[in-house]
Amino acid sequence: METSQWFKSLTISDRMRIAAKYTEATGDNTNIAEGLNEEAEKWLFAQPVKNISFISMAGPHGKPIEVTEDVYDYALNVLPPIKWKGHFFGMGEAYTVGVYYFFTKKHGKYWAVIASYLEAIDAFDKL
Repeated sequence: METSQWFKSLTISDRMRIAAKYTEATGDNTNIAEGLNEEAEKWLFAQPVKNISFISMAGPHGKPIEVTEDVYDYALNVLPPIKWKGHFFGMGEAYTVGVYYFFTKKHGKYWAVIASYLEAIDAFDKL
């Protein structure tokens, strides 16, 4: 499996920061020389997103990603939510025309997706 296009677009300093976090978390320092490898990239995407600005980098349009409770709470409280029902809501500001950050709590975890309303419902139903 090749390194993703997203990863290839990162600067060397960003790669090194991610490699350092991976090493800190796993004790595996084999990534430091090259900045990051596929295992470290998989590890990175398995971590809950801790900053809302990283959601668009962490998952393609329509693919749910795990986020922290803090990100979920921030999105819920920063602007009045749209399409709010139970634990499901959209962040009040559009990502682009007709596409929003949507959030839900399911299976005890918090999730986000960048999608239209119907795409978000479908994506979260598949979790």
